[in-house]
Amino acid sequence: MNNNPNPVYYQQPEAQPPKEKNGAAVTSLVMGILSLVFACCGGSLIFGIVGVITAIVSKSKSSTGKMSGMAIAGLIMSIVGVVAGVIALIAFVVPLIMAGSLSGGDFNDIMREIERSLR
Repeated sequence: MNNNPNPVYYQQPEAQPPKEKNGAAVTSLVMGILSLVFACCGGSLIFGIVGVITAIVSKSKSSTGKMSGMAIAGLIMSIVGVVAGVIALIAFVVPLIMAGSLSGGDFNDIMREIERSLR
């Protein structure tokens, strides 16, 4: 039997509201990672643009109106991937154009040379 005149009551911890799930933020993060992985080729442009769009969509889906950490990380990586992809594309196309103009031939001459070398 409890002879204590002052019973002790313990306060229950407040229940945390469940974290909201934002699939667009996860998608943005994955697309940002893929845009960095494929930064050396044109695929980074596609992944990066999708990553930027899904990061913006995740902000609109958020109940607070703020971007989550995953969406921010995805947005940054997507932008860096797009910029790297554009730089890689320019670095690939400009030498091809210069090679064509320096050789004095036009595009058809260059293509004939490539076909001849493949035979």
